Amino acid sequence: MKILIIGSGGREYAIASKIKEQDSSVDITFAPGNGKTKSEFKNIDLAVMDFDNLANYAKENDIDFTIVGPEDPLCFGIVDKFEAEGLKIFGPKKEAAMFEKSKAFSKKFMEKYNIDTAKYLETDSVEEAKKYAYSLLHESKVNKVVLKYDGLAQGKGVIIASSEEGINEALNELLLDKKFGDDKIIVEEYIDGFETSVHVLISNGEYIMFPSAKDHKKVYEGETGENTGGMGSYSPNLMSLPYLKDIEEELVKPFIKGLKEEGIDYRGVLFAGLMINSDGIKVLEFNTRFGDPETEVILERLDSSLLDALIKTSEARLNEYKLEVNDKKIVNVVLASGGYPAKYDKGCEIKGLDTLSKDVKVNYAGVKADGDKLLTNGGRVLNILCKADTFEEAYKKVYDEIQKFHLIKCIIGGILVQWLRVYVCKKMNLMLNQTV
Repeated sequence: MKILIIGSGGREYAIASKIKEQDSSVDITFAPGNGKTKSEFKNIDLAVMDFDNLANYAKENDIDFTIVGPEDPLCFGIVDKFEAEGLKIFGPKKEAAMFEKSKAFSKKFMEKYNIDTAKYLETDSVEEAKKYAYSLLHESKVNKVVLKYDGLAQGKGVIIASSEEGINEALNELLLDKKFGDDKIIVEEYIDGFETSVHVLISNGEYIMFPSAKDHKKVYEGETGENTGGMGSYSPNLMSLPYLKDIEEELVKPFIKGLKEEGIDYRGVLFAGLMINSDGIKVLEFNTRFGDPETEVILERLDSSLLDALIKTSEARLNEYKLEVNDKKIVNVVLASGGYPAKYDKGCEIKGLDTLSKDVKVNYAGVKADGDKLLTNGGRVLNILCKADTFEEAYKKVYDEIQKFHLIKCIIGGILVQWLRVYVCKKMNLMLNQTV
């Protein structure tokens, strides 16, 4: 079977690696791919937004199935294009991808179908936003307010302000400087609690929930840095386990009902960010593709065929798929270029990969090939994963192996996951046993 994967990051590498691990006969091509997919699979020099040439390549090369990784091509209609050409592809159509393209669209949908979320204001007015943000700030018990760019921002368009000065700076960045574009913004109440995410395959009213995971957004440990696309992840998220049935009843089922009533053809994965506290489960955001770096740990829990799941989802035959997962504990740590998520250098040689133990796995993201050398070529460079029976074992192995790298100036091992949360989860075991 011939597969085309659109994208170049750690998520796309993880998907290809899992498919190949489960079926070595599959022929995988990347567009555009990275320095490691070039040597392990095959790369073609086509950008993710080059829909016409991507579709032509799929037809001319007898591609059986295409998998779309990043959000931009989904939000701008690549699935519509491929299906119009008679090509099989995984991902939601443009209409369904609006759940990620516009936070305001998602908010209105949630209000209509009684899916709990934070109260908010949609606006493009600085004064209106400032007035509403100030009021939320002074009402908040924790003196925080959230400001979000409505459109696509590669996971970086969310600012949490804890003062009027912070609100003003955020509004200047989002509305006056238009850092991410011309779209409106969402001013939202800050919801405290513990964060989790859920990945749900959805197809023609059928759904399957993947294993739970948790990512770490801040660039430094201790929640001290800027938001990023994700600095690490682990699965399962022990704190969320007692709530999975509630998440299904309060989020997944109402979402499916809303899709049916709105006539939205959703065939793909829904990735929802959630906050859970004493008030219940609230949705922070929707994404219409696999999360990164959550995908890296979720797929390590999957024993049943990933490719079969994606194909059956796209063909509206998800009811024929049986999900099988293992009970391993997965830890994933991201190594990022120095300076990320702001300005960072590229082209630094990565050394130490040949010394890594078989106990860890590497998912390659922002890398490029230079002869026999592998160089940094992005903000998030490598994902170092370990699968073990306990979090303690996985955690220790990952961090022990990281020390083997030659960490030159533009790749730093200090940008890692806040693992205190894992230990908090461990201490909750008694509570979890009492809850179940």
